[in-house]
Amino acid sequence: MSYATRYLTPDQAIAIAQENIQDSHHITIIACLGQVDVPSCFVPVGGGGVTSKDGLHYSQWSNEKGELLIMFAGLGLFTYQLDYDRMPAGLREWHLQQDDNE
Repeated sequence: MSYATRYLTPDQAIAIAQENIQDSHHITIIACLGQVDVPSCFVPVGGGGVTSKDGLHYSQWSNEKGELLIMFAGLGLFTYQLDYDRMPAGLREWHLQQDDNE
């Protein structure tokens, strides 16, 4: 039996990525960059990565300019933004303090 590879459109990949952000209603996936490596000017943020309820592993990255990337294993690299208005107050204050320190 042969297996056909299923290719996702960027919109389908974004929808899957957005569904798999655990308890992070303050993250909005913006664009799918495809199956590419994280550029060397980015560093990991938020620990070593997370596995979603559906078993999809992802890790978050940022650079000095404040640009944000999220890499989903097997799905690709995406840009995302934070919605400060939807964050709990303590988390929002922490993020804004980090932005002020840069």
